[in-house]
Order: sequence, then structure tokens, then C-alpha cells
Amino acid sequence: MTGCLISRLKYTIGKLDGKITLGDSIGPDEYRLWPKSSYEVGKIQDAYDKQLLRDWLTANGYQKQFEDARAKGREPVAPKIPQNLISKMTERYVIAYERLTGHSL
Repeated sequence: MTGCLISRLKYTIGKLDGKITLGDSIGPDEYRLWPKSSYEVGKIQDAYDKQLLRDWLTANGYQKQFEDARAKGREPVAPKIPQNLISKMTERYVIAYERLTGHSL
């Protein structure tokens, strides 16, 4: 992994047939990967994760709609995500893959 910092990593594990088993994927949704070249203490870091989507959902009121629906026992309705946001997230996930593996897609 060249030029990156892993700032947080989450594993979901459990027991299966008496053995400890990884129960989740390991990808940009389970860690915070920051580019080392732009890292600065005390600054909001560039990241290769789904924070862009979280921020968009919150800024557009969808996060509150989801929470309200769940509180009323209803299944929330997902919004249509803008293509430019999908493209940015895709680019970040590709960069994360390439930096972690050293391979291009």
C-alpha cells in the first residue's frame, strides 16, 4: 500500500462452527484510507470511502427522512443519486483498490 494511511478499520467477526470467522468484506466501507501526500493534522482529510454519499444524504435531508421512516416502522425510500456523485465515489473506490493492491483496473 503506497502513499496511504489507514486511519480506522472495522471488522465484523463471529463464530461459525466453533471457529472465529470474518463476517464482512474488507473495503472502503470498512476503513478510512487517507492519501499520505495530503494528510495534515487537524484538517478534514481527503478519503477513499463513502463519506461523500453520507454528506450528500445529510445535506439534502435524506438522512433525516431515513431516520424518521425507521422510527415509524417503515422502510425508507432511497433517493436517486446524482451521476456526478456516483462517478466521484467510483473514482475513489478505484483509487483505493489501486493503492491497496498496486494493480490498475
